[in-house]
Amino acid sequence: MRLIIFLFIAAALMVGCRQNSNTAFMTPGLTLSAQELIVNADAGPANAPSKGTLQLATLSLNQAIEIAEQSHPALALALSRIEESKGAVLQAGLSPNPSLIARMESARTSGQTTDNAEYIVGLSQDIPLGDRIDAAVEVAQKRQDALSIAMKVERLEIRRQVQVAYADAWYWNRAADLWNQAVEDAQKNRDFARARLNAGESIATELAQVEVELQRTQLARDKVRASQEQAVAMLLHAMGHPDAEIGSLENWQNTLSLGAPHLEQMLSRLETNVQLQAIQAELVARQARLKLAQERRKPDVSVDVLYHHLDDHASAVDVGLSLPLPLFDRNQGKIHESRAALISAHIQSDRLRQDLEHNLRQSHSRLRVALQSARSLQDTIVPQSRKLLSEVENRYHAGDVSMADVLIIRRDAVANQLDLLETLRNVLQAKAELLLYLE
Repeated sequence: MRLIIFLFIAAALMVGCRQNSNTAFMTPGLTLSAQELIVNADAGPANAPSKGTLQLATLSLNQAIEIAEQSHPALALALSRIEESKGAVLQAGLSPNPSLIARMESARTSGQTTDNAEYIVGLSQDIPLGDRIDAAVEVAQKRQDALSIAMKVERLEIRRQVQVAYADAWYWNRAADLWNQAVEDAQKNRDFARARLNAGESIATELAQVEVELQRTQLARDKVRASQEQAVAMLLHAMGHPDAEIGSLENWQNTLSLGAPHLEQMLSRLETNVQLQAIQAELVARQARLKLAQERRKPDVSVDVLYHHLDDHASAVDVGLSLPLPLFDRNQGKIHESRAALISAHIQSDRLRQDLEHNLRQSHSRLRVALQSARSLQDTIVPQSRKLLSEVENRYHAGDVSMADVLIIRRDAVANQLDLLETLRNVLQAKAELLLYLE
């Protein structure tokens, strides 16, 4: 009978602990979205909501950035890590669970085993010494702060990638339009040269030149179209919507009037750079980890309270303490590791500050040169090459120059327009590199 009562009490306590652990799973420290995320994760991919295909007739740079910031998987991952860190903060502040002790002692191996046995029921509780729990909470909180700043860095990096990819896709779209026009012009020249040959005003060699030029132009157009498809795919991937469908990309050349930001002003704001803030947050987190490692040198004290049933007429209460002796393990390895990690964070901070200043100067220089080249090409070189091509074509129709002269001038005109498009792409990409220094 005593054995049955003993086992019943032990089972009841174990069931109670299990129920408490189950009800504590959905903790108030987690937001509803995080709890739904955990539940949906158990449901499997078959029950996951499907994301519809994004369709846009025209896509601007601002739209592309906005779409990426709203639904990019990398930002969702960063947000989920922040949500995880909230659970880590909650867990770090919890005290150790007590241990249930239930024993049967001095049971005889012969005769009435249970009647002559002694029964012990009690609890054992570990009590951390010092500020170890507070230090653990601080580590989790600093980690959460570092993840929040890291998410800002991730958002800026996504904006940079989208802008770089947008510039590349815009360049290949405009280059495809340019080569399409070049093919149409080459077809007109072929038709005109054939008409002149039929009228006896030219020789077959001139028509052969025009036909070769047409084939060369068509080949260049086909290559550009392939690059255009690849560039658009890269843009959609950078936006986080690889299956999206877009019709065309808006022009953005009006941003040239803004010019380049002042370098000295950007250098003065370097200390507030979000990348530097991220490494500083990591440095603070490592300082907290060092403090926790030092606190863990202090062992836990175990307090035992036991009810000791001797026989039907006697019982006793046992109270005891146990304390590990830190003779060998004083957490010295973890302390050494934490100190080295802290020194490494200081070195990374200094190195990052130097790299940021160097990259800022380089990006600003590239933007300044690209802007100057774009203005020169847009205002002078391209208009003059178009004017020259028009004059040479008129002279060819009048019979003053040969088709070879027209082809040379036409190639130069197309090359100058491609140079302008490439320079405009460099402008937008250089501006993208400066995004990390403007926030």
